[in-house]
Amino acid sequence: MAFDSASGCQSYVCHDIQIGNISTGGMCYPEFSFYIDQTTNTVYFNNESMNGDFTLSCYWTFGDGSFTDSINPVHHYQGDGFYNVCLYIDNQLNGCYGHVCHNIQIGDIINTNMCFAEFSFFIDPASNTVSFNDESLGNFTSWYWSFGDGGFSEQQNPVYQYSAPGFYHLCMFIKDTVAGCMTEVCHDIQIGDAIASGFCSAGYYLNPGYYYVGLTVFNNNTGCSAFYGQEIQVGTMNCNAGFEFYVDALTNFVSFEDISFGNTNSWFWDFGDGNYAFEQNPAHQYFNTGMYFVCLTIHDTATGCFDEYCREVHVGTINCNAHFTTFVDSVNNIAHFHNDILGPATLLYWEFGDGASSTVLNPSHYYPAPGFYLVSLNTYNNATGCMDYYEEFVLIGSQGIDCQAKFTFQADWTTDDVFFFNQSITGNAPVLYWNFGDGTVSGEENPVHHYIQSGFYNVCLTVYDNISGCQNTFCKLVQLGADPSFCHAYYIYTVDSTNLEVSFIDNSYGAPSEWLWDFGDGTVDSVQNPVHIFPAPGYYPVQLFILNPVTGCQSHYIDMLNIAAGDNGLQAVFGYDVDSINLKTNEYSVDFVGAAFGEPAFVDWDFGDGGLDSNTYTPTHIYNDEGTYWVCFTVSDPVTGDTDTYCDSVDVYGPSGFQYADIKKIFMRVYPNPFTRNATVIYRISQPANVEISVYDVTGKKINTLFSGYSMDGTYSIRNSLLK
Repeated sequence: MAFDSASGCQSYVCHDIQIGNISTGGMCYPEFSFYIDQTTNTVYFNNESMNGDFTLSCYWTFGDGSFTDSINPVHHYQGDGFYNVCLYIDNQLNGCYGHVCHNIQIGDIINTNMCFAEFSFFIDPASNTVSFNDESLGNFTSWYWSFGDGGFSEQQNPVYQYSAPGFYHLCMFIKDTVAGCMTEVCHDIQIGDAIASGFCSAGYYLNPGYYYVGLTVFNNNTGCSAFYGQEIQVGTMNCNAGFEFYVDALTNFVSFEDISFGNTNSWFWDFGDGNYAFEQNPAHQYFNTGMYFVCLTIHDTATGCFDEYCREVHVGTINCNAHFTTFVDSVNNIAHFHNDILGPATLLYWEFGDGASSTVLNPSHYYPAPGFYLVSLNTYNNATGCMDYYEEFVLIGSQGIDCQAKFTFQADWTTDDVFFFNQSITGNAPVLYWNFGDGTVSGEENPVHHYIQSGFYNVCLTVYDNISGCQNTFCKLVQLGADPSFCHAYYIYTVDSTNLEVSFIDNSYGAPSEWLWDFGDGTVDSVQNPVHIFPAPGYYPVQLFILNPVTGCQSHYIDMLNIAAGDNGLQAVFGYDVDSINLKTNEYSVDFVGAAFGEPAFVDWDFGDGGLDSNTYTPTHIYNDEGTYWVCFTVSDPVTGDTDTYCDSVDVYGPSGFQYADIKKIFMRVYPNPFTRNATVIYRISQPANVEISVYDVTGKKINTLFSGYSMDGTYSIRNSLLK
């Protein structure tokens, strides 16, 4: 690298070199060249990989959702743009894996709405000052640099001084507001000698580790924006997770190879389709094509070192895949979002994490305050029924007084032990509170918890910053074991605000065979993936009940939907069930499920008997006496000042009002549970039969008959007074 401080000119050149004998060393070198016919948007690829006997299997992804396993493919692109093409090679004789990616340009960047982000830099080691040079392609007017230590700049070619030596992952974001183009790029840089100087942390990094940093550049005139991400090292780490993979395009069979370093003795793989593995180099069969977000968590139980690495794995043809990039105007707290979806979509649905939503293709959103926000994008094609969901935390401006709870985990299914690892972003010496979802808690930073039985658990971590007063709660589903009786209800959805129509996709875990939807507007449905039209704009609590009468699996999930109701901030709701099976003297157990539209920083429960909870969305509360209790669920975000409270009466009177009668034929639900004088009974029968639904008291005396007669198979609801 060369740099002229007088003119600002800088230049660099890189070359690959070979060490050792590639024929005998079990090595392989992936590489390819290409020729582009710009008149037809056709690219001719030439595999130039090196391997001892060249017994290679090849797998190409072309960056547009297409793939092939040809040696030297020819590919036609449907539209102009920049595409990231990757070649994966596999030598099944010596076990060598490798891959290489190159960006290719299709079309004329001058006459089309295209942009490409890139930059170079020169480091002055005497002062830890870095001179950055924007080398992006496109007509940009806005730049946003994130330097990896909490600092940022909006200059095109900034000069930035780092306060301490270390490894930094920095990103540049660009956008062209006229053309609507947006992209970003990231690089890792090393400032000084991190090991010799005893580097520990810089900026908002409180712990050594590997961090993923991104850069987005933005052009206000054309709307062009670009993003690039890369992992950086902060401080000295004893382990680093990583993996490569090879895809068999004919069978959707993927072989994974662990390339982590360190004395790792424990591996936990999440394949992104609800399946897991624990060996070092697993192979996994995907039953559907698509883009999967695969994560590997490694752990050295001797030193306590852990790390997590995630990446997208392209398996076969991609019908739809949601993704987006973000450019942040830190002066005005405006985020410009650009969808990077794969596959045709008829509907896009955005939620910005502050109670606002949008169906615009590439929206811009104003945030009331700097901080962390969970932004999500849902893409849907009503012709194919394909739906996908993607979410990520977005930092608007600086961290300010905000904090973000986060954790990863590694589960041991043989012992039902789970290792939890705190990854929260907070100030100094935060207070941590873990709720493991089984009635036990911990205040350790990285606890190890043993579960009495396998199943699904909603684990929540709450962090509190004593200096700023910030509090934040983050929850994640933890699965232990794969028993057929285990299941967990969950769904994704997209909203057509014009027609008040919502398409739902069941994404439940396990193997449910029956589904019951309560849309919160007085209607129900029993299909797996319904499409529902709501009667009017508003907020609706939509509940999904799942059941498998053969295995005994059952679960319940609730979420709050904004159906063209505008941007009104956070909205809260909750549901509940009284445990009428495991009754004890003077103990009445109630399972609550809270939900919110928007992403609140923390939650508060008031159970109406003096009991409180502020550490989970799914508490179980034990009442000592029968009675009616006024329960309130509050969601809030102190950074934005937004808050909402939902209250409802909860009746606790021994046995609950719902049960399964001949569970193989009837799926029955009463809401609320236990019922009040006015409630709803929903039932589904799988074959025509004589049906009688009656209400009895705890002594067995019949109070009322709600229905008696012959019913065809289907789903029915009764909404009236249950008591005479």
